[in-house]
Amino acid sequence: MTGWMKVVFLCSLVAVLSSCAAVPRVSDDLTPAAFDFAQRLRWKDFNGAARYFDEAAKKHAFVDQFAEMEDLQITDVRVETIDLDESGQRATTRMTLEYFLLPSVSVKTFALKLDWAYAGLKPNVAESWFIDSPFPPFP
Repeated sequence: MTGWMKVVFLCSLVAVLSSCAAVPRVSDDLTPAAFDFAQRLRWKDFNGAARYFDEAAKKHAFVDQFAEMEDLQITDVRVETIDLDESGQRATTRMTLEYFLLPSVSVKTFALKLDWAYAGLKPNVAESWFIDSPFPPFP
């Protein structure tokens, strides 16, 4: 191999390797989605949080569950863990929601687990990860 061929080969190799590093992993989209869901819960944006559910029935059940709780005051929502399965297509998040119901001012803790699934890149779909388990009953 001549000198110029080595240079061309090395440049091509560097270009290929650097482009591979720039390709996002499927799991990279999950963390921001989980934290956005938690933030929307924190600010009682239940309609915004509902967009993460994969089925209309789950979305409606989620929104209806909170619509009746006018006295609910959420003080914090934390994503505790995100566990991705081996396929990289499914995950489980564990979250902690701290709240109180007026007139009480005693803060209570609600630990919840949500299962997520990767939906892929679908046309006209804003999110690539969806919650595919129903939201657990609020205590």
